[in-house]
Amino acid sequence: MNARTIVPGLILINLALVAALAFLLTREPGTQPLVQTVLQTNTLTRVAVRKINSTNFWATAPQFHWSSLESTNYQEYILKLRAVGCPDETIRDIVIADIAKHFAQHRATLRSPTRRSEFWKPTPSESRNMRSALRSLNAEQRNLVRQLLGTDLEQELVKFSSEPAAGEIDLAFIAAGKTPQVAAILSRYKMMEQDLHESSAGFWSAQDDRELEELERRQLDELREILSPQEFEEYELRQSRLSDDLRAELEGMEPTEEEFRKLFRLRKEEQAASAGRSDPGEEEDADFADAKASEARELRMREALGEERFNQYVRSQNSDYRALHNLAERFNIGQDTVNQAFDFISLGQEQAQQLLEDGSLDPERREQALAEIAEESARTLRNLLGAEVYPYVRGSIGGSLFQFAR
Repeated sequence: MNARTIVPGLILINLALVAALAFLLTREPGTQPLVQTVLQTNTLTRVAVRKINSTNFWATAPQFHWSSLESTNYQEYILKLRAVGCPDETIRDIVIADIAKHFAQHRATLRSPTRRSEFWKPTPSESRNMRSALRSLNAEQRNLVRQLLGTDLEQELVKFSSEPAAGEIDLAFIAAGKTPQVAAILSRYKMMEQDLHESSAGFWSAQDDRELEELERRQLDELREILSPQEFEEYELRQSRLSDDLRAELEGMEPTEEEFRKLFRLRKEEQAASAGRSDPGEEEDADFADAKASEARELRMREALGEERFNQYVRSQNSDYRALHNLAERFNIGQDTVNQAFDFISLGQEQAQQLLEDGSLDPERREQALAEIAEESARTLRNLLGAEVYPYVRGSIGGSLFQFAR
C-alpha cells in the first residue's frame, strides 16, 4: 500500500478521535448519553401507561359481585341499586321482572294439582276458588309494584307490547296525588264485577243487573268524594256506561270532542230528569211518554249539533249507512261518496216501497217498475263506489232493493 494513501487516512482517524474526546470533556456533568435518554423516555412511557390503567381500579373490580346488591327486602334492594348509580328505568325493569318470577311460581303451585298428562282429554277448567285465588295474586302483584315503584304494572308491561293494556284507563286529567287512590278504587270494583259475572255461571239474571248497578253506584260515590266536579265529569266522559253507550251510538257519525261533550251532557240531564219522574204508567200511556221523550231529545240534539250534523247523526243510526261506513274505511272511500251512496239507496228503497203499497198497479207492471229501480240503483252505485266495492253493497246493503233486478 502506498504511504501517501495511509498517512492521510490515519490523520483523519486521529482527528475524529480528538473531536470525540473534546466533546466528552466539554459536555455538562449531568447530561446522559443520547442512547440512555431514549431508553429513559421509553421507561417513562411504560410508567405512564401503568398510571393510566389504574392498578387500584382493576384491583377492586374482582371484589364486586351481584350478590352484594341482592336482598330479600325489595326496598333495600332498590336502595342498593340506586347507590351504585343504576338508572331508575333499569331498576323498574329489574324489580318488576323479579316480582313477576316470584308470583309466577305461586301461580304454578296453585295450578299444579289440576294439570293432567292425559293429552286426549280436554283441558280442565279452573275452579271458581282457583280463579279467585289467581285474581288475588294478580292484585297483590300490582299493589306491590305500585307500592315499591309508584307505577302501574300493566302500564309498564305494555311498553314491551304493540297492544294497549287491557282495560287501560286514562287518568291523566286527575291531579297526580289522587291517581293512586282512584286506581285502587277502580281495581277493587273491577274485581268485584268479575266475581259477579263468574258467580252467574253464564246465567245472567235481573238480580245480577241490580247488583251490577249497585256496584257502579258505590264506585261512583267513592270517586265523587275524591275528585273535583270537573275531574269527575272528565272521568264519566271516559269511563261511564253512559259514555260507552254514546260512543257506540255515534260510531258512524264520527263526532268531534265538542259534539260528544254536548251530547253527553244532554244525556246526563235526561238521566236526571228520568230519575226524578214518577212511573209513566201511573200518569199516561208508556208508549206515548216514550214518543214525547224521543221527540224532545231529537229537538235538543238538533239545536246542539246544527241541522247538517244532526242529519249526519240520523244517517249514522241506519244499519245500511253503518255498513257503508265500514266499507269506506276498508276501501278508503270519502265521506261525501258514502253519503251519496246512502241517499241513493234510501231513495230507491222509498220508491220500491211506494210501488209495493200501490194497489192500483197490476202485478206485471209493478214487477217491471221494481226491476227498473233496482237496475238503475245497481248502475249508479257501481259507478259511484267502483266495481270492487259494489258486490259488497249488493250482497249486504239495501235490504230487498236489489232482489227485483233481473
